[in-house]
Amino acid sequence: MNILYYNHYSGSVNFAREWRSYYLSKGFLSWGHEVSVVCASTHHMHREIVEQNESFINKNVDGVNFSWIKVPSYAGNGLSRIKSMLTFGAKVLFSDPISTLGLSQPDLIIASSVHPFHLLGALRWARKYKVPVFFEVRDPWPLSLNLLLGLSKWHPFSLLLQLFQYIGHKYTDKTISLAINLEPYMREHGLDEGKFLYVCNGIDKTQERASNSALDEKLTRLRDKYKRIIIYTGSHGVPNALEYVIDAFNSIDVSSIALVLVGDGKEKKNLIKRNCNSNCYFFPPVNKDEIQRVLSFADICIISWQDISMYKYGVSPNKVFDYMWAKKPIIQALNSPQNQVELANCGVNVKPGDTFEIKEAILDLSNRTDDELTHLGEKGYDFLMENYEFKDLAKKILDAYKDV
Repeated sequence: MNILYYNHYSGSVNFAREWRSYYLSKGFLSWGHEVSVVCASTHHMHREIVEQNESFINKNVDGVNFSWIKVPSYAGNGLSRIKSMLTFGAKVLFSDPISTLGLSQPDLIIASSVHPFHLLGALRWARKYKVPVFFEVRDPWPLSLNLLLGLSKWHPFSLLLQLFQYIGHKYTDKTISLAINLEPYMREHGLDEGKFLYVCNGIDKTQERASNSALDEKLTRLRDKYKRIIIYTGSHGVPNALEYVIDAFNSIDVSSIALVLVGDGKEKKNLIKRNCNSNCYFFPPVNKDEIQRVLSFADICIISWQDISMYKYGVSPNKVFDYMWAKKPIIQALNSPQNQVELANCGVNVKPGDTFEIKEAILDLSNRTDDELTHLGEKGYDFLMENYEFKDLAKKILDAYKDV
């Protein structure tokens, strides 16, 4: 079977920083299927500047056929980013995957958000080639923009997204959700009964894991200095709610505990200014294949979320799966039913935005024995391997295709 996967932001371990399509595609490959991923030539998840003169470029990456469609570059979240989205959507609509892009005739088409403007193209080519089309919702725009960033639901961009959201739910054969409890919301916005398919994020056990990282020297010094090291890896943005972690750690006067934050984002400078604990360290991001090496220096991992109603629908956090894979106990500040940390019973879940509860969780886990921490980490690892391997997640999509 040939699968055509549209995702504006898709990357691989070697470029960009959006890996779901890549790992799911490798999962499809493991079941004997061919995959072509159509994505944009450049976007904000690239760490490097990308220049592409051709209308499209095809290249095979680890067995996955990638096709990069040329779009304008942009910075920030203004009109230039919207222009890039609309350009990608328009080019998908008018670029026949066979005659224009030179790809194989598809048996299944997947159109992946966050933005949905390539849906019309996916529907067009699905109709032409008489194949099913699945709508993958990685982030429920405009809902998350309304709740996280304060975008009015009556804003023209929000209304446009709502229209495409309805089209995606109503006119595709299945809607794939990364959030376990999102079906009721989708049913209110065009989704028919029986079309909902929950496929969370996960891990690929075959991915390379570096034996060293760019932070080894610094982390080794910290390992020698502190009894307990708590590590966060990931974005330092508004949704990550790290200000509450910093405030909680500022209130801890224990010289044997260190907090290490690895990553970058718009809030990093503010977080550094906010910090007044000399045992807190900020380090730059590392390559994905170095994450597990970095986490090997941790005793405990931490993740924080904003306290917003959107998370009642569920979450699919890559960093939690990274933490579980590293066999580390997890402190999580999140209000979301059926979240992975509580299901796995592999750490402590506290109220988001509550610095006292975060502080108490840090002190609680830091005072536990090495054996107790190891036991929690093992529980998370076992839960991960039983439920969230990308090969098995890909099989869920393939099984749904058989039922269409």
